[in-house]
Amino acid sequence: MRRFYLIMWSAVMAIGAGADNPKWAWGADDSWYTQMASEGVNPVYDSQGQQREVPELLAEYGFDAIRLRLWVDPQNDMSATGGFCNLEDVTTKALKATHLGQRVMIDFQYSDTWADAGNQQIPKAWESITTAPAMTEQVYQYTLTSLNSLKDAGVEVTWVHLGNETSNGLLFPLAQFAIDGVTTSERVDNFIAFFNAGAKATREVFPSAKTVCHLNNGYDTGLYQWFFGEIAKRPVALDMDYIGMSLYPIACDVRAYLSYFCPMLQSTGVVDGIFYWGPECNNFHDYSMGALTMDNRPNAVWDYVSEVSDFGHVESVSTDALDDRITLIDGQIHLDGEPYEGLIFDPNGAESEGRDPGVYIVTVPGKGSAKVFVQ
Repeated sequence: MRRFYLIMWSAVMAIGAGADNPKWAWGADDSWYTQMASEGVNPVYDSQGQQREVPELLAEYGFDAIRLRLWVDPQNDMSATGGFCNLEDVTTKALKATHLGQRVMIDFQYSDTWADAGNQQIPKAWESITTAPAMTEQVYQYTLTSLNSLKDAGVEVTWVHLGNETSNGLLFPLAQFAIDGVTTSERVDNFIAFFNAGAKATREVFPSAKTVCHLNNGYDTGLYQWFFGEIAKRPVALDMDYIGMSLYPIACDVRAYLSYFCPMLQSTGVVDGIFYWGPECNNFHDYSMGALTMDNRPNAVWDYVSEVSDFGHVESVSTDALDDRITLIDGQIHLDGEPYEGLIFDPNGAESEGRDPGVYIVTVPGKGSAKVFVQ
């Protein structure tokens, strides 16, 4: 049975393909926040009007998964990308999410700039590659190198998104399904080869990570039937765990929409989460579907997630309660450098050994509690 994630670009969704039913993901794509900080615009405030860092605020509101887009060399399209979302920038954000105990989805766009259904530009550094076998090897090596770099930095990746809005393929024209209305088996085969090369690299670096094939226009059943129908005609299967679908709920009460839509999705048994795109934005670069009020505070989208998510509910500890006296070393609590008895909880409130990279709440009897980061 196919499983899904809904990537709500203003809501993001995904569906899965035979993956085990995991904990529901209350996700966000917050890829813009480092660029926002660099440009000195659109600061984010909490409900009390205090300026806050985006990652911590998302975690506090219950977003337990983060999606990050990755471009090959965004310096080649500065006007569109600002030079952000390269591997270095994505590593910084992914490591932050890992430290906050959030799951991470990496969105490989296999381009230097925005990739969507009609625009899948080959990265400038790859333009000399003109054959499918050579491009397959390039996708494999690039994906492998990028994921190894993230792993070496201490990032744990839960999902790998191989291509962005690939409803007409990727890396045009080599893997473009339809050109002037004509679809060829060769180009569909190329798409499968490129996708599977990325999947092969994923499984070698993060064996438990799930692969996502992402399309746009989640309302268009015919599009999905056509796309996966073309895939089904080919002799090689797509190495895919999830179908991701973009859906923009435009001109509606977003809170009411989420209140209806999310329980309905959960009841299907095949949708495993949503990722809201750009909740940290308020008309940043003319993107009008963020989730901040006009004074840059969390709106009803954040409030809804906070009410329904159980992520971080043990955090009666202040976000700045990073007590340097309390540390975790190989799962052992230390106070002022000496072993000490206490309790360790993960961000969901479950008792934990505290050995894996991430953020924990450590309670020391008679001494209080603190957030502790393990790298």
